[in-house]
Amino acid sequence: MCQLGTLTGIEGIKQKGSFEFLPAIVGSRVSELNEKNILLNSTPKGEASLGVKYSFSSDQFAEVTINPDFSQVEADEQQIDVNTTYALYFQEKRPFFNAGNDLIDTWINSIYTRSINDPIAAGRIINRGQKQSWYLLSAVDENSPYTIPGEEQSFSALGGQSFSNIFRMKRSINTGGFFGVLATDRRMIGNNGSGSTVGFDTRYRFNKTYQIEFQAVFSRTREPNDSLVISSETFGNNYTFTFDRESFNGNAVELEFRRDTEHWNLEAGYDHSSPTFRAENGFVSSNNNRRLYFESVWIYSPNTFINKFVAGFYTGINFNFEGEQKNQSIFLFSNLNLPKQTNINTNVSYNLFRRFKNITLKDLWRIRLNVSSQFTKSTSLYIGGKYGVQMATFLENPEKGRDLTAYFGGEQKLSDRFIAGASYNLFQMRTFDNTDEYYSGYLASMRLNYQYNKAISFRLIGQYNNFDQSFQIQPLLSYQPNPFTLFYIGTTNNQIDWEVSQSQAYVKFQYLIN
Repeated sequence: MCQLGTLTGIEGIKQKGSFEFLPAIVGSRVSELNEKNILLNSTPKGEASLGVKYSFSSDQFAEVTINPDFSQVEADEQQIDVNTTYALYFQEKRPFFNAGNDLIDTWINSIYTRSINDPIAAGRIINRGQKQSWYLLSAVDENSPYTIPGEEQSFSALGGQSFSNIFRMKRSINTGGFFGVLATDRRMIGNNGSGSTVGFDTRYRFNKTYQIEFQAVFSRTREPNDSLVISSETFGNNYTFTFDRESFNGNAVELEFRRDTEHWNLEAGYDHSSPTFRAENGFVSSNNNRRLYFESVWIYSPNTFINKFVAGFYTGINFNFEGEQKNQSIFLFSNLNLPKQTNINTNVSYNLFRRFKNITLKDLWRIRLNVSSQFTKSTSLYIGGKYGVQMATFLENPEKGRDLTAYFGGEQKLSDRFIAGASYNLFQMRTFDNTDEYYSGYLASMRLNYQYNKAISFRLIGQYNNFDQSFQIQPLLSYQPNPFTLFYIGTTNNQIDWEVSQSQAYVKFQYLIN
C-alpha cells in the first residue's frame, strides 16, 4: 500500500450508457416411466427468450427478460428432512437473481428470490451509490411456491401464476451504520390470494465499540380459496391453515445490542415472529416464536503456530405468544485456525428442555467436531460428525433418541485442468435404549471437472440417496467464452433401485450482443 500513488487532474469523466442483448434458445426432451413401468420419450420442446440490459453507469443498470430460462444446470445439494417438520432452505444459484443479493439480505428473511420459481417475464433495476443504493424487481411467475409457517411445522404447496414486486433501499450513515426499507407484494393471478410485507431496518454505531441493530417487518396476507392446503390445524385468532380466503396481519422484530473489541465481543438480543406473520416473497418456515438470548465471544491471536483461537458461549430461551416456554439452551463453541488453512471447530449444545407436540423432554445434548485442511495447493479434506441425545420430532409422540451424523469429503486437483471431489454423509437415529433404529441412511456424491481451455469444460456430478435408493447423474459439456455467451449440452438421469425412472436431455445456446 505504501507504494501506491495518487492520480490527480482527471475531471469531467462520464461513462456512456450501453445496451446488452441476450437472446437464448433452449431445447429439451424428457423421458418418464408410465403406469406400465415403461420408459417413454416425450416430444422434444424448444423455446426462445430475450434479455435486454441497459447500463447507465457501472453502478446502475436496468434489465428486462422475456420467457427467460432460469433453470439450473446443477441440481441443488441433497438434504435430509427425515427428522424435521419445517421446510428446507436452498440457496439461490440463478445468475439473474444473484446480482444485488447483498442489498436484499436482511436479518428477517423477508426477501427470497426463489419464491419466484418459473418466471414468464422479469425486470429489475439496481442502483448503487456512495451513500444510497436501491433494488427493484418485478416478475410474472408461472408456478408460484407457497411456504406457510407454523409454530411446529411448515406447509408447502405449488400454486399458479402470480405477479411479484420487490423493493429495497439502503442508505449508509456517517457512523458506519445504515438504515433501510423494504416492501414486497405478491398477487396471485386467477384467485384473490395475496401477500405483502413492509419493513424498516437499521444498524447504528455509537462508537467503535458499541452498536445496535433493529428490524421490524409487517405482513398482510389474504389466502386464496382453493384446495392447495387443507389442514385442521389452527393458529393465531383461530385461523386455519386451510386456504379459505381468510385475511390477517402479522409482524416480526429483531433487536440486537453488540459490544465489539479486539479480543472480546458481547451480544444480547430479542426477536419474535407473530403467529400470523408470513412473507410470500421471503423464506419464513416457522412463526409464533419469541426468543431472548445472550452471547459472548473471546478472540485470541498469538501469531505463533496458532493463527487464531475463538471461543464463546450462547444461551437463549424460546417461548410462544401464549407464554408457553418451548426451549432453553446453552451452546459452547470454539474454533482453532492453524497453518495450511487448517480449522478445528468444536461445539457442545445442551437443552435444559424442549417442548414439541405438547411433550416436554429434558436433558437433550449434542457434541460436534469438524476438521478441515488445505494440506497442499492441490489437496483439501474435511471430516467431522455430531453425536448426542435429541428429540425424534417426526414421531406422533416425540421421544428421546440417540442421534449420529458423520461426514467426510475432499477435493483433489489431479492436474492443472482436472479436479475431482467426493463427499459422504451418514445419518442415523436410534432409540434412547439403543434397542431399535428410527432411521439410518447416507448421501454420497462425486464431482469431476475438466477444463480443456478457458472456454470449454466438462463436468460430471453423481449423487446417491440411500434413504430412497435414488441415484442422479448429470454430465454437462459447456462452451463459455465469456460469462454470458454460452453453449450447454447435458443430461439429467434419475434412477431408483438402479433402474431409470426419469431422464432429461437439454441444450442451450445464449449469445451476448454488447
